[in-house]
Amino acid sequence: MKKINIIVAVVVLLFCIGYFFMIQGLPDRNLANTLKSSFMPSLLLIILVGLTLILLIQNIVKDSEESCNYAITGKELLGILVMTVLIFAYVFLLDIVGFLIITPVVMFILMKLTGSKKIRETIIVSVSVTLVIYIIFDLLFRVQLPDGLIL
Repeated sequence: MKKINIIVAVVVLLFCIGYFFMIQGLPDRNLANTLKSSFMPSLLLIILVGLTLILLIQNIVKDSEESCNYAITGKELLGILVMTVLIFAYVFLLDIVGFLIITPVVMFILMKLTGSKKIRETIIVSVSVTLVIYIIFDLLFRVQLPDGLIL
């Protein structure tokens, strides 16, 4: 497991280098009282590099005796395929249905697929996370989320 974590950390760091050069070419927005268009990607890049460095340092310093089974069962493969199709459907339906309607539905389905048992808890989390994301992006960052054709 230690060797794989080091390889993954190096691959992610290489991805971060490419991502850094990509965000340098983002055009600036001419809107008053808004952040630059490269702010959020830069913030995400800093977080990703930080977490990757923590993973890398932990695996270099610590001696790990963990083992891992790399075999994927048919049930796991089916789950991966269903989640992939669901995410593609979400991206496709986002402009049609709208963020506030499709996001809690997709989150509810994903939570049920990943083993959440309590329906009431799943509904509360799906709706509240959607509202928090909406408030942060639409009201705080002034990023317009898709309203959809229905609203």
